[in-house]
Amino acid sequence: MVEAKGKSERKPEDSDATFGVKCLQEYRRLAKLKEVKANQVMLKKLAKNVQNTRDLIIDWKVISSEVVTDKVTVSR
Repeated sequence: MVEAKGKSERKPEDSDATFGVKCLQEYRRLAKLKEVKANQVMLKKLAKNVQNTRDLIIDWKVISSEVVTDKVTVSR
């Protein structure tokens, strides 16, 4: 008898096919969890990139407004 952990534990009344299906379902469930985890990591990286981009835009606006202000001040 094959031993397994998690939801795919083999019961004495399970046939090989039934147990195989349970193992496949458990494998797919775990693969989905791994995919979700990978997506969460990518989303965190994307969020960090978005925040960095926002910071750069804010810095650029501040710098550009200072430059414009200086030009206006100089031209008067």
